[in-house]
Amino acid sequence: MLVDQTSVSDIESLPGVQRAIEGVAGMLASVKICAYDGNDQEVYPPQLSLLTGRATEMVNGWDLRRWLVTEAFSQGNAYAYLARTYSGEVAEIIPIDRGRIAIDWSATPYRYLLDGQPVASADLLHIKSGYSRWAFIGESPLDKCRTQLALVANLDAWAATMAASGTTRRLSFKYPTPISETAKQSILASWKAKHSRLNGAGEPLIIDGGGSIEGVSGSDDLSALTAAKTAAMSEIARALNVPASFLSAGDTTHSQGGTQVTLDAQRALVDQTLRPWAKRIEGELMAKLMPGYYLEHDLQELLRGTMKDTAKELSKLVMGGILTPNDARWFIGMQPVKDDMADKLMQRLDTAAGQAEVNGDREDEESESPDA
Repeated sequence: MLVDQTSVSDIESLPGVQRAIEGVAGMLASVKICAYDGNDQEVYPPQLSLLTGRATEMVNGWDLRRWLVTEAFSQGNAYAYLARTYSGEVAEIIPIDRGRIAIDWSATPYRYLLDGQPVASADLLHIKSGYSRWAFIGESPLDKCRTQLALVANLDAWAATMAASGTTRRLSFKYPTPISETAKQSILASWKAKHSRLNGAGEPLIIDGGGSIEGVSGSDDLSALTAAKTAAMSEIARALNVPASFLSAGDTTHSQGGTQVTLDAQRALVDQTLRPWAKRIEGELMAKLMPGYYLEHDLQELLRGTMKDTAKELSKLVMGGILTPNDARWFIGMQPVKDDMADKLMQRLDTAAGQAEVNGDREDEESESPDA
């Protein structure tokens, strides 16, 4: 089942879902796409400019790439038509509304239909979400967590009601003697009219006839609401294949409610979420837009983070003998230095292997000394 238009608008209005879709699409559109020839040399074929410059007269490459991911994420499939010149070169990449595309399952082999007319597969980019039981068509990951999404939407509506009325607990009216059903309904209607509205909690509460009012939920319902929403968002994160911290982070890169998202969390986002999307897009582009070239998104730049965080992490890796100094320089986009030591792993002196190496060097120096 593909997500229908009505449910998509409701679901995508949830902040966590908005963040997931816009964040993944925006990051993939922002990173550099590198093209390599058969000799593994980076090249810049003319078709690449359609992804980095203008895809059409009205759509630039960044918007096209972002739209392809957004559409595939929310609908399961995204389509773009490759408009070619008479010589067969791709001149434009035109985004196609999903309602204009169909698949003729009765044909052998299956074929695409654009506005009811057959269109060659080589002329149609088809980006799938990857969340599908079929190889021919994608399914929206939003369908995988529809129950949790509906729960979050209901919890948001509940929170909005409590915020508007100022009521955070379920209330009970008590009277010392029985009252008629008519009197009960009258009391409830009067209370709702006065208090269950914006700023209603500030209105004075008057109860006649010796009645009283008290909370019956046992604790603040906002706490229960927050816990339920957190659990639901965790399930949504699993279904969307994004780290849970990514749905709640306040900044696209490294701030989360005043605390920093670690490089480990950023690495999980790149490896678990962005890299599979990038591979699907690269495969389609290599097959139809730039055959003969190898394409790769430079996701490495997303792992660099802030200079302070990156320097700290790289320093640990260099000092621990995991990376060479030139490895660390490459990671932050700097040219290697021409120094033999810059291409060697450091050996820590507080380890047995490091101490043995130092002792060996000393013995070599002593044996070469004229006084030895």
